[in-house]
Amino acid sequence: MERSDTFIRCSTLNVRCSICLFNVERSSSEAPMAGLSLGKVNELLGTQKLPGSDKELKILRTRIRELVDMNGEDWVRQNRKKLVDEWDCIVRKKIIP
Repeated sequence: MERSDTFIRCSTLNVRCSICLFNVERSSSEAPMAGLSLGKVNELLGTQKLPGSDKELKILRTRIRELVDMNGEDWVRQNRKKLVDEWDCIVRKKIIP
């Protein structure tokens, strides 16, 4: 797994991860964005059960909210397989401390 400025390359998937912007440090004046509900994330990603601890899922909910704000819900739905695969890789490799 390679870390760059804002992305992590998951060696299993060999892709730059869209979800991994959680690693970017926010400025102290920038409040963290509220996440979507887990139900909404499940609906957008087309799944009923996502792996991860409460802490990991909170980060995912925030990141999916950011992706929706940047790209729209349709983009998240169109890229749901890639996003779910990336999330599985993040959880499996314990990327979030």
